[in-house]
Amino acid sequence: MNKKSVLDNITIDVYKDGDQEELNNLFCDVFSQNRSLREWEWKFKESPIDSRPFIILARSESKIVGQYACISLWLKYQDKLVKTLQPVDNFVHNNYRGGVKVIQAKLMQKSNG
Repeated sequence: MNKKSVLDNITIDVYKDGDQEELNNLFCDVFSQNRSLREWEWKFKESPIDSRPFIILARSESKIVGQYACISLWLKYQDKLVKTLQPVDNFVHNNYRGGVKVIQAKLMQKSNG
């Protein structure tokens, strides 16, 4: 009998209000940081360009295990300013990693529509 993979129960979802504390805690764990929730809110919810968080999540049994996040910024292209997205703070919990063709790839695919 094949052992069930931890990746079998992964669902790809989008950020919803209320996810921020779990996301920030996971960020701090993965990157060995001590980022405050206030800093997370400043970075993702208080942007002067667009205050809607653009975050795709990976969940396993309702627990967040990965994130593909972007922040809005202006890019000058020729003579025009174009609003665009810059990927930042992207990660997958160590127990759910499996190479570029697994969770991170699924998160990126979802971000493209």
